[in-house]
Amino acid sequence: MVSVERIAQSQSYLELNASDKFFYRTDTSFWGATNTIELYKKIYDYKYTDIPYTGTWGFIPSQFAPPSRLGYSCAVSDTGNIVAFGAPTDSFNEFDDLNVWYGGTTTLESGNNRWPSMTNAGAVRLFESRKYHPHSGVVEFTRFGNLDRSLNQNDTSISYERMGIYFGADVVEEGTKPRSFRKMEFSEKKIPQDAGVAFIITPERDVISQDGGEEILTNIKEWLALGDRTLVLVANDPKFEDGGAYAKSTDIVNTILEKLGSRMVVQAARNKEDALLECAESGSFNVVKAFQPEYNHTTFSEYESKISTDNIYARGVGDIKIRLRDNEVSVFKGSGVQMPCNDPLKPLNPEPELPLKQFGDLRAQWNSICSICGPFGCAEIEYKTNWPMYFDNPNPSRACDQYPLPGNLDSPYQDPRPILTAARKTPDRIKIIPEVIIPEVCTSSELFRKECFEEGSSFQRLAANHLDQIAFNIYEPLVPTNGPSGTFNAFNLNTFTNPPALNLRNPILQAKGKIASQIMDDGFETEVVSPDSPLVCQEVPSYAGKNSKVIMIASTRPENVINLGRHHKFSAGKDDKNPAFYSSIVKRNCNNPGVVYQIGGWTGRESFADVMSDFDVMDRDEESRSDLFNLLSSHKHTVEQNFTAHENYALADVLWIADPTGYDEDGVQKIKEYLVNDNKTVVITYNIQPEIYEEDNFGNIGNIISQPFDTIKNVTKICSKLNLNMKPAFSELVSSHMITNTHIEAKQIINYDYEIVSGCPNGFTWLNNYPSDYTYINYLTTVRDDVDANFRRTEFDIVPIIDAEPSGRIIKYEDSITASKKKFIDQAFFTMQASASVAFPVVDTSGYQVFVNYVSETNDDKIDTGIVISDNSIEDGSFAHDSLTKTEIGNVKQKSYRIQVGTSGTELTVAFDASKHEKIDADSVFVEPRSVRIISISGCPIPYETVNVTTKTCIDVHDGWEVTCTPSSVIPEQRIVISGTLQPISRSRENYVEPGLVDCETITTEKLIEDGPVVAAEELENFSSFSAGKRRSRIVVISDPTIIQGKCPHYRDNAVGDNQKFLRSLYLPSPQENQQEQKFEKNEEYFETGTKSAAFGGTTTVIPFAVQYKGENLRKVIEDYHKKANGQCYIDYAFHTIISDVSNKILNQELPAIIKDGYSHFKIYMTYDDLKLNDREILDVLSIAGKEKAVVMIHAENHECIMWLTEKLENEGKTSPKYHAVSRPDIIEAEATNRAISLSRLTNTPVLFVHISSKEAIEAIRNAQSKGFKILAETCPQYLFLTKDKLDQKDFEGAKYVCSPPPRTKEDQLEVWKGIQNGTFDVFSSDHCPFFYEGKKGKDVKGKDASFSKIPNGCPGLETRLPLLFSDGVLNKKISVNKFVEITSSKPAKIYGLYPRKGTIAIGSDADLVIWDTGINKTIKNKDLHHNVDYTPYENIKVSAWPNTVICRGKIIVSDGKLNGSKGFGEFQKSDISKYVY
Repeated sequence: MVSVERIAQSQSYLELNASDKFFYRTDTSFWGATNTIELYKKIYDYKYTDIPYTGTWGFIPSQFAPPSRLGYSCAVSDTGNIVAFGAPTDSFNEFDDLNVWYGGTTTLESGNNRWPSMTNAGAVRLFESRKYHPHSGVVEFTRFGNLDRSLNQNDTSISYERMGIYFGADVVEEGTKPRSFRKMEFSEKKIPQDAGVAFIITPERDVISQDGGEEILTNIKEWLALGDRTLVLVANDPKFEDGGAYAKSTDIVNTILEKLGSRMVVQAARNKEDALLECAESGSFNVVKAFQPEYNHTTFSEYESKISTDNIYARGVGDIKIRLRDNEVSVFKGSGVQMPCNDPLKPLNPEPELPLKQFGDLRAQWNSICSICGPFGCAEIEYKTNWPMYFDNPNPSRACDQYPLPGNLDSPYQDPRPILTAARKTPDRIKIIPEVIIPEVCTSSELFRKECFEEGSSFQRLAANHLDQIAFNIYEPLVPTNGPSGTFNAFNLNTFTNPPALNLRNPILQAKGKIASQIMDDGFETEVVSPDSPLVCQEVPSYAGKNSKVIMIASTRPENVINLGRHHKFSAGKDDKNPAFYSSIVKRNCNNPGVVYQIGGWTGRESFADVMSDFDVMDRDEESRSDLFNLLSSHKHTVEQNFTAHENYALADVLWIADPTGYDEDGVQKIKEYLVNDNKTVVITYNIQPEIYEEDNFGNIGNIISQPFDTIKNVTKICSKLNLNMKPAFSELVSSHMITNTHIEAKQIINYDYEIVSGCPNGFTWLNNYPSDYTYINYLTTVRDDVDANFRRTEFDIVPIIDAEPSGRIIKYEDSITASKKKFIDQAFFTMQASASVAFPVVDTSGYQVFVNYVSETNDDKIDTGIVISDNSIEDGSFAHDSLTKTEIGNVKQKSYRIQVGTSGTELTVAFDASKHEKIDADSVFVEPRSVRIISISGCPIPYETVNVTTKTCIDVHDGWEVTCTPSSVIPEQRIVISGTLQPISRSRENYVEPGLVDCETITTEKLIEDGPVVAAEELENFSSFSAGKRRSRIVVISDPTIIQGKCPHYRDNAVGDNQKFLRSLYLPSPQENQQEQKFEKNEEYFETGTKSAAFGGTTTVIPFAVQYKGENLRKVIEDYHKKANGQCYIDYAFHTIISDVSNKILNQELPAIIKDGYSHFKIYMTYDDLKLNDREILDVLSIAGKEKAVVMIHAENHECIMWLTEKLENEGKTSPKYHAVSRPDIIEAEATNRAISLSRLTNTPVLFVHISSKEAIEAIRNAQSKGFKILAETCPQYLFLTKDKLDQKDFEGAKYVCSPPPRTKEDQLEVWKGIQNGTFDVFSSDHCPFFYEGKKGKDVKGKDASFSKIPNGCPGLETRLPLLFSDGVLNKKISVNKFVEITSSKPAKIYGLYPRKGTIAIGSDADLVIWDTGINKTIKNKDLHHNVDYTPYENIKVSAWPNTVICRGKIIVSDGKLNGSKGFGEFQKSDISKYVY
């Protein structure tokens, strides 16, 4: 019988609301009392990790609905936080959430775990769904202790309290937000839900194995199951570091990993050397990116790692491996694994570590074979595998007919991935260049004298035309007999050859070269030569008199009107101490002003004001002139400028050499003699100069007037003459330099032992109201802005002072000085030194027309051949010299020369010379260097004619020869040190072939196996079936604590260093922070590698698209794209916008506003479901654009026709990539183009048609243009260099060429070329839309069997755009250079509102320049390109031109195939209203 009390309790419970019911059932204090209703007690709490891998939708019915006779249904609320579940006959008890279990059992799948089917039939129950918990913090889980901190707690030089700095720094270039950091209290057993990263660092307490350890382990799992979290376990080398002090700590880390189901394990490094037991010097990284096996879960899924793999520092590292199970190890006992040898593209690490003791390297990758036989034959496929995939994920399909794909990875297990590995620098190599003897070289030049003839006299000269008869000749018959034939005296081959016949021509002479090995540069190597960068130094020469000295100042910027406190607007006023600094240098003492002479004459400076510090080649800033004369005069010093009377130098207290443009040894000697006197000071200043060229009235550039280091070179000479140790940090070595770039913050350090900065105690007494605090220099102002800051000048380059005594460095910065010099590698060269001659019989005092025929039969016949023709006469003879250059292949050329034979001349000699020394490009097909081929030489007589002189006439007459000889010389043997490079620790692959195994006969891979310690690795947690967050949480293991804390503090001496960047990258942003990322993942190609590849291809400004999807705010879209571009670009950029939402607010408010703000061009679509506009919407957009004078770009294709054709083709089973072109025929483009032209005419608004591809569309545009309508057009490389045949390839290869509109026919290609030539096209763009071929964002995103309609549209082409057009267009004479510049630079700049900043070379415009290499032979290979895409549609196309030097805003970005620019240099460019369009 039920008590009245229980009935009352039950009734009370049922009257509670849902929240109170939940609280009531979970109140542990209540359930400890007596007389409770057990029916209402919560007896099981479901964890995230309890839900099996089948997921939520499988979980609810399987646990709460037995096989139903009438089924069940589920629904989810709009917010996603409530799940409703109903079953007509099988339902739940009266409780209403997942946290109640009915039936007296507390274990899933055991006993009575379901409700009876007749209980509460027809009820609908509500479940609280899994919630997402956002995060924003970082914690250290201190309950485990921190052994590294404990062992070093008495070392005051080591800091363990910097984690808050690493994660709190707002690092713009990283794009991360400041994070809170705290060390958890020992009493805390749970990682806070709002923590995004939790560190367990060198644990000293095995909490997991102690009482209560399971609770803590469960808590860690529950935290990881929240998703988007990173657990970082930091171990140390357990064997070599501090004598094995960290062995137990490492065991604890391995226990945690094992309990969490991780397959990672930390072991000792192989030996002390691999363990990196010493602190690396600053700048000498010792940890680099690890080799990563090709097939890995993170390769295929949304879990692709974003952890930084940049080089970092470490000390004392363990080795992170994979934990192999016993049954797995047994597979390889005995003979190990025999690897296939037939893969010609094996990557590094092709085999696992076969010796049993080395099992488990995360980087092991090898080839396996899947084979299966059936009734119709056998299938076999070879594929790459690695340890975890070998045992956990059989990747190829069971039919052995496809490679590993995401669909094959049906296991929840996520394999560990190596991130960083230990590295060491390879030894320096010494390259010996043997002694070279250069022989004496003599050259001769003809001398002339004037001979005049009076009126009435006569003289003889050669007639204008030769006679039609052969006087001499030499040639070789096609079928030779005994060498050359003809009329000649001597044929001297010397070092030429007599080559065989080719192309029905038999030449007589050709020179051949030989291949030699020489030295070429391979970038720069650097060395820190000074720990600081002195700005002001003092030195006392050994010969100087008492109190005499030399002061050197490495910049003239502090002297300008702003930095001397004399500018009406920008000066610092009374806080500016620069005036006192310079006045202190000149003063006689604190009570008397001084006398200063500014040295003129040989210094090239007539006044202080001649010196400038801020330069712009086009427009010098007058405010940057030195204002010292006015300052020093106002301080009552006696100042003489342009002083040249050296005999009166002794009258001055100070001689001032101001940034000298000249040098005179005698002049400097007088300075030296002056310093012998007592109490004398010499001041030397210098500054980096501008590059200035002569210009004529038409703006043409002429000779160089000044270069950056001109005055610094002069100062270096002055220092040497004055016997000074200090000098500018400048190197005269070719291709070497030393410079400090001061664009980053560094503290200015001042040595107050010098009175010129410590000040006068009572001020300058000769000046009224100049107190002592004005003379105390707290820093030397060198900036225009931020004058209140005490640490830094901005945008300011100096060449600092080196070799000054530490005590003589008065003012310096903390920047170190780095010396850079060329690094060298072996490089193939060819060299040629050949000569030959032919002598012919002639008659003295006669004339001959000499003919030489020559040809290039192959591309290798390219070396110029010099020719000299002369006679052996005593006097009066003439001569000729010329160069025979490469011809078009097989095109014989002839040159002729008029020769006069002098007195007693009997022989005419034709001499040839071919000399060359040239580097052979690495990808050159240059087989053997050869000269042009000499086919024949002949001569015809020229008669003399008599000239009767009517007026006095003077002529030049041969008067002999002058011979000049350069004596022989010797270049001594040179020894060049080739610096080593940083490489992962590796060993010979021979160590990893088990004895008795047969190795591959032909090793096509690297011979070194990367096998040093893995320093960092990651693994996705695998105990929860799915993540509540955007990404599954991960476990990261780091095998060295110095990466984070402790020893080697210089590893982590600021908030934004290399190690700190790695640490910050461990933080996975919350989905709330990445809402845009849900629409499109961050694509590094979009800005960083995209602008880099653009620069390598000759582009200096890119204009990518900011895409607006329906419902989005335009302003917000642009802001998001700015965030993605900021700090990522190597070159300048602007933005097109894409308009897909045309609501009234967007058209009438947002669009006009962004146009005014510098986004004056946008694109609209007539196709694509998510983007297309109908005709009415297009009219609305055009109307607004015309009113606001914006440029509207239109993608013109008829959407409905495309959809109709696509559906028809797919119903017919025609789904391969080639049908993409069939679904978008040219008539679809032509119809849409004609329709859009009509809409443009209706609204009277100009439009720009983009990526036009077909003849019919071109004709429609040309027709509209001819009628005066403002219609513009753009085309792209794919319509010149690809055809639709490219889409018709086996397998899925055709997908690489899927773009819209598709490539057309050869006929259409010709029409596109005509359109460029006749001006139909205004712009030639890349249409760079870089989908990968394979991968989660690839062309095969829907699988390689998917229909063409599911293939993403677009191709990469940014880097190849200009080389393709220049090679085939300009060099093949299809278009002029002017047309090339017009459609790739000047017109785009005008149309998109960037002119005249861009698109022209003019005063005031940006110095965006490209220098081209032409005549090259280059084949486009994707491996050589710099985009982040796995293919190029232009693979194997040959080009004959490529940009050599690319300059953006005056800065060299790319030069000689090397990147000189820096990420973040590129700036956003606002787009003005186009005056060209409107």
